[in-house]
Amino acid sequence: MQVHIKVTFGQGRDYEFRFPAVDLADGTAEAARHWFEEQFNALECQPLNPLGKVLVLDRILCVAREMGERPFASADTVAQTFARNVALALRRDAVTVDLAALAVG
Repeated sequence: MQVHIKVTFGQGRDYEFRFPAVDLADGTAEAARHWFEEQFNALECQPLNPLGKVLVLDRILCVAREMGERPFASADTVAQTFARNVALALRRDAVTVDLAALAVG
């Protein structure tokens, strides 16, 4: 089985990452959430909703937004790590991170 992560910055600007599920077996959701928390702080992200708790979905969106499109377009190591951590944090077979709509689904 494969895990499919798509990051989209708008129409025609979609970047896809696929991982065999076995390649994710050594990672944990907790470690992935911690990675997003570290990146959120390192990139000095601002919460999408200034009131209340910052959820992992908010962190995913904010980190992708602050990283910008360039690492995803070149599929560099940072983008690969981002996608891998999305897969681990959410434990779904397919995830779309839609920055134009500010949604993860």
